[in-house]
Amino acid sequence: MLNLSENNLRGTIPNQLSRLNLLNYLNLDDNKIHGPIPPEFGNLIRMEWLSMRENKITGTIPKSLGQCTGLEQLLLNDNLLQGSIAPEIFLDYKKLKNINIARNSMTGTIPPNIQNCQNLEKSKSVCDDFIRCLF
Repeated sequence: MLNLSENNLRGTIPNQLSRLNLLNYLNLDDNKIHGPIPPEFGNLIRMEWLSMRENKITGTIPKSLGQCTGLEQLLLNDNLLQGSIAPEIFLDYKKLKNINIARNSMTGTIPPNIQNCQNLEKSKSVCDDFIRCLF
């Protein structure tokens, strides 16, 4: 467990965090972090909770996050993320309960294979005005 929320952290997310292969909880909420989510985060296969809300994170949600099949919470709202959600992200998320990407600059639609996430709590928090919800 690594909770670094509300610490006024600045800079980009270090790739080195992906070497913490036993990490199951990472909270970087409410800092001043910018730049993309490192694709190496897909190596964090024990990750259950990934929260990076209220930062200035840019780029897209990396496809490699689909490798974190034990993920239950994916909270990326209130950032500067762009683009669409890659279908690969939802291929094997059987434990996912909550995804929040609201208040970003996402485009497109939510991939139909989100239905693979059988534990997903249906809520409007999964999307914002830029994405057509399937629920």
